[in-house]
Amino acid sequence: RKSIGFVVGAEGLVVSAPSVDTVADAVSVYLVYMGAEIDDVFEARLALEEAAAELAPARLEEAHIAELRALVAAEGAGSVRDHRRFHRLVAGITGNPALEFFVDLLNRVTLLYLPRGSTPAPQTLAESAAAHAAIADAVLSGDEGQARHRMRRHLEAEADYLRARRPSRHRLADLTEDVGRSDKRAEATARRIFGEITAAGWPVGTLLGSEAELMARYDVSRAV
Repeated sequence: RKSIGFVVGAEGLVVSAPSVDTVADAVSVYLVYMGAEIDDVFEARLALEEAAAELAPARLEEAHIAELRALVAAEGAGSVRDHRRFHRLVAGITGNPALEFFVDLLNRVTLLYLPRGSTPAPQTLAESAAAHAAIADAVLSGDEGQARHRMRRHLEAEADYLRARRPSRHRLADLTEDVGRSDKRAEATARRIFGEITAAGWPVGTLLGSEAELMARYDVSRAV
């Protein structure tokens, strides 16, 4: 089992490098509890990613230039599957680990507003790649204002795309089915319990059941 900073293995605790994955579930659950809507998420993303786009040109290094150009070329050729990479890269160029972390985190949360199993159309992917290329061009040319402006336009278009496809909170309530990356019985059971809690309206303080009752209800072992 993974936790922040260590992994529990057969031989005991082993130090590990923390990642966004270790907190994505917890943050997403908190946003569900607070009733976060799609506009709330994008308001935060706009503030962070506009700042990242504005800072990036002045902090660009040679390695960043090559990486940015390679990523834009790969997106243009349709060979990039994770289109969030561009946003992580722009934030990473700033050299600010806090900014990079929160940009990555909110990009992951944004995926929860997509209909389950949906795949963007080729035209949508092409438009996203073109927007990324325009932002990259501004960053590479050192135009901070243009980079910020183009990032805002891109995020506003993304928000409109998501609003048109599904009401925000319905999808977010299903978050653990997609954020949880493990198919283990314990994680699957936790996702099921979470779904029942959200469906019941978060009755804080309600006893979910004793260990024996939960084992019987979900047909799982004590270890699970």
